Amino acid sequence: MIVGCDHWIYDTSLFQSTIVTEFDLTCENEWKETLASSVYMFGMLIGAATLGNIADRIGRKLAFSVNVVLLATLTTGLAFSPNFITFCVLRFLCGITAIGHFLILFVWGVEAVGKKYRVMCGFIYQCVFTVGCAVLGLVAFYIRDWKNLQLVISVPMFALVSLYWVVPESIRWLIAKKRYSEARLLILQAAKMNKKNVPDHLIFVEKEKSDDTGGRDHEGEPVSGSVSKGESIQDVFHFQSSIEEICDHVLGLDCCRDGLTDFLSFQLITHRAVEIPAYISGIFLVDKLGRKPTLSGGLIASGVACLITGLVPEDPPAIRITFSMLGKLFISCVMATVYSYTSDLFPTSARSAAVGLCSTFGRVGGILAPIIATAGRKIDPALPFIVFAGVNLSVGLLCLLLPETNKTTLPDTVEEAEEMEK
Repeated sequence: MIVGCDHWIYDTSLFQSTIVTEFDLTCENEWKETLASSVYMFGMLIGAATLGNIADRIGRKLAFSVNVVLLATLTTGLAFSPNFITFCVLRFLCGITAIGHFLILFVWGVEAVGKKYRVMCGFIYQCVFTVGCAVLGLVAFYIRDWKNLQLVISVPMFALVSLYWVVPESIRWLIAKKRYSEARLLILQAAKMNKKNVPDHLIFVEKEKSDDTGGRDHEGEPVSGSVSKGESIQDVFHFQSSIEEICDHVLGLDCCRDGLTDFLSFQLITHRAVEIPAYISGIFLVDKLGRKPTLSGGLIASGVACLITGLVPEDPPAIRITFSMLGKLFISCVMATVYSYTSDLFPTSARSAAVGLCSTFGRVGGILAPIIATAGRKIDPALPFIVFAGVNLSVGLLCLLLPETNKTTLPDTVEEAEEMEK
């Protein structure tokens, strides 16, 4: 049986002499395997809904550092779980911090580069994720004891704490929080590293002065544009109706991905292999065609491939395999585009929370996917594919209503995001 939880995938048959017997997962207790995976998914749902907002409040750098310490500690602790209940509790907490790790790093990386490299940064991040999954499978082949495997993939994560002293805070976040002096210093450091000169009038910050209420105020213009006060994820809901299609799409995305591989388990490996060329080609498509055509076209193409996969006869299997692989190709490209597109549409003060919100909808899709797949086995094998295809096709058309963000500057405020939408 293949157990997959986004960040690690391995065949539990390799470990039947250890984890299955240790936690008594045989016969009438087989439901525990499903429970262990479900609590992880619920943890990811909670983490996606909360940790992005925290990163918007305390900063990408601090949020990442705290989260990675918790993630490394929790995943290492899994190897020492004395019983199944402790194992499930730790899995739930691991899910929270694992999705936080993904989201915080993604937004932090996108904000650190200029618009010329924004798409490349997001897609390469997805490639690294896929390579990590493939390497994990290779490591699991040689390390058959699940506790040793858990330690091998967990302990090295403590080294990531050192990034706190190596990687600078997001300049965009500093400006959004009116920490102009810190932002100015980082801009000058970046310019020096790239052997560039920045005119003083572009990054001029006058001394702070005290106001009558005892607070602090700034004279002159800020380092970059105007910044609204107190912006948070709640402030973006009033224009989110146009982006909800992307969030809801992730449900169809995850469902279709699970459904396509349900009829042939070995396709899990081949579908992972398809992701790399999908991401590489996506970099060029998004830059040449734009975010909206890539997203909408990919959704429609994946929906058609998903529909054909479900409706063609099972024999010969080559037809279903071919179209399922094509569906995976388009879906992988769309998945990376969704994250990049969402980060383009939301302001800096709520970007991490917004990306997390979209990922939350993805977790809901991951939870519903096996339910729909089970209904297909009981009612009609083609039913899940029809449902998934219908969602992808309809959302692909709705995405045409979104604004194009190709070659645009990331919005720093809600007002800038609304103006871009207009």
